[in-house]
Amino acid sequence: MITEKGRLARLAFAATHGGDMTDFGGVMFTDSKIFVLDKAGGKIWYMNGRRPTSILPKSSLKVHVYYGVTPFGPTSPVFVTGGGSKKSKFVNPKTKVPVKGVGALEYTTEVLPSLIADGDKLFSGKRKYAKQWIFQQDNAPAHTAKISKAFLEDRMAGRWVQDWPPSSPDLSWIENVWAWADARVRRERCSIRTIEEFKGAIEKAFKELPVQHCQNYIAGMQKRLSLVLEKDGRAIGR
Repeated sequence: MITEKGRLARLAFAATHGGDMTDFGGVMFTDSKIFVLDKAGGKIWYMNGRRPTSILPKSSLKVHVYYGVTPFGPTSPVFVTGGGSKKSKFVNPKTKVPVKGVGALEYTTEVLPSLIADGDKLFSGKRKYAKQWIFQQDNAPAHTAKISKAFLEDRMAGRWVQDWPPSSPDLSWIENVWAWADARVRRERCSIRTIEEFKGAIEKAFKELPVQHCQNYIAGMQKRLSLVLEKDGRAIGR
């Protein structure tokens, strides 16, 4: 749902970065996704004569992972405990219970350092972007917490997107990558029975992500922003 405030923020973002005013080839888009492998049960369809040799796990498997994606390929995965099949190892200091989802502490101590380090490697040697690339994230609570912003100001001063509008997954081409990776992982579903095998399938999918896909998505960023202006800040259905 896009609120009136959000609609205006989307218009402002499109006006600021549209018309080739921002070179998105130098931006690393980041996000997280919870991959889910359904438990055994119900119908499993397969081609005649090609029955899978292993069955699905008895309970659903969930893996929560962060990735950054650039025109030169993806970062390494950062698997987080919050939101996955395991309880978070980070505890709320007030309630003394494991944090639900990913909290700011996990984000700043495990996610951001890894994504930024990999970003430096991916953009390294690219004269146009080396040491000048920009970090993008959405407005999840862990991302907008004070310690997260302070971390980015320290490590990426002036090089992180601060005006990303709320409720705008349609503006981030990483959503296309998630859909592509999810489809690849599901091809392996009959051979996955453990969390580690599930993680391996996700990593394998991202290693096979064609760089040309990333570059094509980046090339479409300005079109997305044009559509935002066309639709007066409303969803563009991407």
